[in-house]
Order: sequence, then structure tokens, then C-alpha cells
Amino acid sequence: MYAKLSGMTGTAATEAEEFDKIYDLDVLVVPTNLEYRASLPDSDLVTLQAVDEYGYKYTCYARKDDPDKKPLYWKRKDYPDVVYRTEEAKLRAIMQEVMRYHVQGRPILLGTTSVELSERISRRFHAEALRRLAQVLLLRDAWMRKHNLQDDGQQIEELQFLHAPLASLPQAEIRKMARSLGISLNPTHKDNLPHLLRLLGLQTEDTERLTQIFEGGIPHQVLNARKHTEESQIIAGAGAFGAVTIATNMAGRGVDIKLGGELAEEILTAVNRVLKRNGIPGAYEMTLQERRAALQRLSPAEWGIYEGEIRFFLQYMDEMQRVRDLGGLHVIGSERHESRRIDNQLRGRAARQGDPGSSRFYLSMEDELMRLFGGDQADRLLQRLKVDDSTPLEIGMVSRLIEQAQTRVEGANFDTRKHLIEYDDVLNKQREIIYGQRDRIFVKEDLSEDVRDMLQTELSERVPAALEDEDGPWKLLAWMEEIQPPITVDADTLHPSYTLWLVAQTLPQEARQTPEAALQAISDLTQAALEAEKEHVFHWLQRVIEANQDRLETLLEERLDTLDTYFSGLADAEEPPAVDDILNELPSLVYIKLTLGREERRT
Repeated sequence: MYAKLSGMTGTAATEAEEFDKIYDLDVLVVPTNLEYRASLPDSDLVTLQAVDEYGYKYTCYARKDDPDKKPLYWKRKDYPDVVYRTEEAKLRAIMQEVMRYHVQGRPILLGTTSVELSERISRRFHAEALRRLAQVLLLRDAWMRKHNLQDDGQQIEELQFLHAPLASLPQAEIRKMARSLGISLNPTHKDNLPHLLRLLGLQTEDTERLTQIFEGGIPHQVLNARKHTEESQIIAGAGAFGAVTIATNMAGRGVDIKLGGELAEEILTAVNRVLKRNGIPGAYEMTLQERRAALQRLSPAEWGIYEGEIRFFLQYMDEMQRVRDLGGLHVIGSERHESRRIDNQLRGRAARQGDPGSSRFYLSMEDELMRLFGGDQADRLLQRLKVDDSTPLEIGMVSRLIEQAQTRVEGANFDTRKHLIEYDDVLNKQREIIYGQRDRIFVKEDLSEDVRDMLQTELSERVPAALEDEDGPWKLLAWMEEIQPPITVDADTLHPSYTLWLVAQTLPQEARQTPEAALQAISDLTQAALEAEKEHVFHWLQRVIEANQDRLETLLEERLDTLDTYFSGLADAEEPPAVDDILNELPSLVYIKLTLGREERRT
């Protein structure tokens, strides 16, 4: 039915087997624009391998003629998954990473698997929850320093109460430990801020922004099904300096999050007008960086009435460069999804069009996917090893467990879709036949042969069936009258119905000479038809009476018994009833109702 079948998506490679088995389609991975440009023999770009501050390798691109080989474009950094034993520890780790990047000013997109989880995480970015997390970090760090211990990932019995959910931490024990360690529970205390900066991996210049989040929380936006009317505005600012956006996996997919935020169209229009007015050619084909350089060569007096728009544009470019220098958009996954495609879609929102960006997934043994497919085994192993809840895991066994779980779920979903396709194949065959007939009707010039074939097929079935029944010929005539009614071609031409044509064929030749003769012949034919119908009715009426004779006799006997009972009752009555009452009741007592069956009524 379809001459061609194809499609394009950024995450089809993981489902290549399904496309092959169900649709018989090959999945071809198209290289990105930067990969293609860098692979050309005369390319102006060169591919570089580098290591970031965390020791992870990444790929970037620099100009071939740049002696310093300064990175100009980047490929996304996909950091290894970090796994915790409990969900509480995972959420705390997410809070710490969001705190660090938000204070630095790097935009963050935090993906969740449900609306409920997105709102739970949102509450953890309030000031009270952040202050409680800071208290836990300070107490643990002070205890380790007091006992001169290094964090080796093993459980410490004295600190186990700190792993309780933030909302239900035992405040009495916390205050008691703080007094014994001689520290303040106020995170913004001058003695605590240096330790928090060190624990979060921040610099001294970040002190002011860190203090602000402990006082007012982390400003953020929640993008889920409950805010669909605000989705475009939230996405427009998701790449701004210090922006934090929490999104479900279904919200905002496919959008291009601009670093520095979205630039309004009217601002760009004003920039183009200023450049064109000052004689700068090709203003509409320039990149944003080229427009910025051209505007900086002009004096503010040459900006004219668009000075406000130009200053906003230059500020926007400064913010965009600032965000790029910080590493671009960072994507955090709060849980693995059942399908790797959805995980890849979440990762793909970072590092668009060569911008810098990174992604990382945080998991726990209590996640739904892990719990259903073997997470309990790994959890018991960690408990036997006495691994502390706050210790992150990056071990191959857990990664393989996650991959196996996703593969199982994808296999089950694949089987379901395969069966649905098999069911649809039956309907598709029907569609092919119907569309084939429709196309033949649209394309073929003369359909007379097709109509004759249809009539021949129908008649070959109806005529033999009509001859098997006594009423069959009459039914056949009624059907012919229905499918072949009188048709007026023009004012002078009339095609009669089949019955009229049949009547005309039965008239003798002399009756066709004059209208008077035809009228007399038709009257005689009508009279004969009425006589035949009368005989037919009398014949069937006789059959009905004979068939109901026994039933009639039974009804008569019942009525006689009823009358006997009625008159016996009158004789036994103390007072004889009035004659009028007896006359009124007698018709209902002697009335006999005869009912005909379906076949009898039809005849």
C-alpha cells in the first residue's frame, strides 16, 4: 500500500532489531554535523581528546589553524551512572550536585520518571531541606575530622541516624552531636561556610550565592503535565545562567534549549536592522557571534533608537559565553527508564549543535526498575559488605544489572508491539483490497465490465437460491425492483424498472399498437394478477386455519370450562347479580384471541 516507508529519530539505534523484525527496515546512524565536517579531508576542524577536572575523557573540536587548539565545539560528556543503596541517599546526592552547579551558575535540567517524583524533588530545593542537608554534611565532616578518619565507604555506627529522611531527622540527637563536636547548626555561620565550600567543590567567590540558597532555596521551574500552558516559557529560560528545571520524561522533548536562554525574535530583528542601516552586508546570514563582533565595532551613537535592544543582545551574548565557559547545560537523570531510548532522549537535551554539555544518571537499589529485576540481590550484597548509604557505587556488576533489566523490559514491550502488528496485518490486508478497488474506480475509464461482473456474481448466487423456495421468485422480483428502479436519462428517455420491463415483455404484440390497446391489456393483466393474489391469500389462509384447528378447539374447551365455572359461581351467590353486569362480563369470557407465528404473519 505504501511505496516508501521511512522515518528519522535521534534514538532509533537501540531499537534496530525491532525495526528490522517488524517493519523490515534497516537503521542507519547518520553522523552529526561536526563529526562529518571533521572527517572531511579539507576540513577546517580537528578532533581532540581531553580529560576534564574529574578525570573523565571527552571529545572536542578545534580549528586546524589554531596553534593553541582551543576547543570550539564539544561532544556531550556522558558520565558513568552513580548508584546508591537507598533512594534517600540518591536524592541527597542529586541535591548536592544541583547545589554545586547552581551556585557556579551552570544551568541544570533534572529529568524524572513521574509527576509525583518531580514534585518530591522540587520540595527538596526549599531552603529548609537544603539547610538540613547542610547540617548532615557538616556533622559528618566534623566527626571524621575529630576522629582523624578518612571516608572509606564503610558504615560508621555513630553516624547511622544521619541517614534518616531529611524531613524526619532526629533533631535532639543532631543538636547533641553538634554540641559535642563544638559546631554551629547554622549553615551560613562564618565557620561553616568554608567547610561547605570544600565539601561541595566550590570556590571562595561562590560564598555569596551559596548563602543565598540556604536563605531562600534554589529557584527552579517544574515542567510536567500540570504546567502545560507554561511549558514554552519554562523551556525558553532553561539554559539561562543558574537556571534549574525539573522535567518529566514526556515534557519538553525535542526542544533545543539555548545556552543563556531564549533570544526574543524582536531583539534579533532590531540587531539586523542596525547592522543593515550601518552598511554591514549579509546581516541576516551572520551567526550570533558575528553579529556581536560587528556591533562592537560600532559606536553607541550608531545604534540609534535600538540602543536598548542592542545592549540587551550584548548582555545576552555575554551570558551565553559565561554559560559555555562553565560547561553548558548539565542533565541529571533521577532514575533509569524502562527504555534506553527515553534515557537517550533525556541525555540528548544537552550539548546541542556543538555546545558544551554533560549528563549523569543517579540510581538506587530501591528504584522501580532495579526492584523488579534483581536489585534486592545487590542490596543484600551491599548490606553484607557494610557499605555506607552515602557511598556512591560505580561498579560493573550494577551497570550490567541495569542493562539487563532494561533489555528485559524492552524485550517484553517488543513482544507486545509485535503481536499488535500481527493483528493489524489482518486489517491491513482488508485495507489493501478496499484501496485497490477504490484506485481502480478512480483510474479506470470504463467501469461497465466491472459492473457486469458484480451483477453476474450477485445473480449467480440469488437465482439458484430463489428457485429452492416457493416464495423465492417473488423475493427475487422484489430485489430486482429495488436494485433497478426507473431511471430518467433525459426528458424523452426513461429506463423502466425491472418489473415494468417484465410486464411490457408479457404483453401481446397487438396490445403494443395503440395506447388504448395497451391500457386494456394492462387492465386484464392486473385483473389476472389480483385473481392470482386472491387465490394465493385464500390458499395460505386455509393452511393457517388447518394449522390452528387443534389450537382453536383447545381454546373453545377452555372458554366452556370458564363459563361453567362462572355460572356455578352465580348459582352459589347469596344475591343474584344484575343482568347488565352479566351481559358486560360475558364478552370477555367467551373472547378467543388467535395469534399467528412469524412464518404465518410473513406469508
